[in-house]
Order: sequence, then structure tokens, then C-alpha cells
Amino acid sequence: MSEVGGIPASVSGLVFGSQELGAGGSALRILPPPVTAGDDEASQSSSQLKWLERVSSVPLHVQYAYACHLWDGEERGAALSVMRSMLDRSGGVMVKAAGGGLHPNMAGGESSPPLEESRSSGELAILAKGWLRYGEWELQGEVGVGTERTSVLALSSPADRSAISLALERCGYATELDPTSYKAWHKLGMLHFEIVQSDKEEGEDDLSVSRPRSRSSAGAVSIALTHVVPAVDAFFRSISLGKQRQLQDKLRLLTLWFQHGGDLRVDHAVTQGLNMAPVDTWLDVMPQIIARIHSPKPTVRSAVLALLGRIAQAHPQGL
Repeated sequence: MSEVGGIPASVSGLVFGSQELGAGGSALRILPPPVTAGDDEASQSSSQLKWLERVSSVPLHVQYAYACHLWDGEERGAALSVMRSMLDRSGGVMVKAAGGGLHPNMAGGESSPPLEESRSSGELAILAKGWLRYGEWELQGEVGVGTERTSVLALSSPADRSAISLALERCGYATELDPTSYKAWHKLGMLHFEIVQSDKEEGEDDLSVSRPRSRSSAGAVSIALTHVVPAVDAFFRSISLGKQRQLQDKLRLLTLWFQHGGDLRVDHAVTQGLNMAPVDTWLDVMPQIIARIHSPKPTVRSAVLALLGRIAQAHPQGL
């Protein structure tokens, strides 16, 4: 059997990526191991994992693509195992270092340099994509949430909340590994946003049927604010990175601001974001901003007027 870079190059292969190998310029290929007709799914998955683990020279982007291929082929368990194996072997299980950097959380407490120093920017981007996709797959498997639109509304059981917490953790890894990833910041913002909306809708449902809230008002506010500020921060980041994909994130950000503004932490996060964002950012949501000129919340009203003043100076025709 012929091999390319230690990878079996035989029948019915899948070609991933565009990396070229050697002077011959042959495309990098990663091929699944031979499957016997009588093999069950468990033995096939085990064979795939053992085969992939033997090939230590396989680039990260190929391992990532192979895991995605397995997922698209409905081999969900194998896809999760391959992706997590890649993340574990590549320092993907992260812990915060004393200096603020990310370190691989190695089994046995092995010491290693910060991941940023041991990986190229391209490899960090692949690991970030891996964590993001892994979190989406886990969430879909645990609570049946789709990947096109992460909906966590009405998820109130402890198991559901635990799954959402894990997804937030995975997104957090992705944003730290690749702070320039729009998808990571967008997904992180969406998860926090929909948790907030879920809490809000739960409260409205309780009131509509005249039964007591399942938790105290103070507790609900605390839970909401725990997610509002991170959502605001994440949406400001995604808006700065999204280019043509900004509008929906802007509308969600404004929703959070107008609903929860007045809390010092929310006001601080919004003020910081507004000061950093170019005034041009808000031209396509001017009607929504102008509609809040008379907000009953003094801090929101003041911030809206200040933002409109900045926009008027730069774009008088925009008002």
C-alpha cells in the first residue's frame, strides 16, 4: 500500500484542504481505514480512532476536516472522539496560567510553555475552530439544539443548563485561541443572549398564568446579568469582525442594551464598546437608536443622546 506523509493512499479517498506536499505537488490526502462488510459501527469507530492516533504527522487542518466528514456522514460518536482526540493531543484542554496565558492541561501535571508560544497562528485558528465545532456537536447531541441557530429557549432542566455551560466553555476556549474569529465571538454572544431571553420569557410565562416565579426576582436578575455583560462584550467583538454579517448582532446588542441598561455593569460594558466602535457602525440601525431618545432609564437616554451627537458630527445626513 502506498503512502503520502505516512497516510495510506488507497481506494476511495477524501481530499482535504489545499496544502501541497513535496516537490511533486501532490495534494494531501487522508483516507479512512479499510472497512470490512461485517464490521459494526463500534468496531469501525475503534478502527478509525486507532488508525488516526498512529498517524502523528497528520496536520491539524486534516484531522479537523476528517472529524467534520465523519459528522456529516452521521458517524456522530466517531466525529466527537476524533475531534476531542485532536484537541487533547494538541494541547486543547486548556487551563488559565498564572500569567494570563493558556496552557495545555496535560495529564500528570506536565509542565509546558503557553500554547501561543508553541503553536503557529494558523494552528491556533484550527484549534479554535475545533473547540467551536466540538461545542456545537456536544450541544446538539445533549439537548437536540441545531447548529444553524443555537436556540436554548425553554431549556431549564439541570442537565440542559449543564450542557449550555459546557458549550459556553468551549466557545470561550475558541475566542481565547483565536481572538479574530467572528464565528467564535458570534456563537458566544448568541449563547449568552438566548439564555437571557430564555430567563425573560420564563418570567413572562409565569406571570401570564398567575403562578409564582420559580426563583426570586433578585435571583433572576442576577442570572440575567451574569450573561448580559458577556453577551454585550461578545457582540461588540463580533460586530467589529463581521463586516457584512453585522446587522443581526447589532440588533441583538441593542436589545440587550435597551432591556438591561441601567445596571452599572451593563452600562459600563456598553459605554466601553461604543467608545471603541467607529460611529459608522450604527448608521444602519439609526431608527432603533433614535426610538430610544426618550428611554425612561436615565443612563440609557444619556448614552443614546451622546451616541447620536457623535453620529451627527460625522454624518449629519444620517439623522
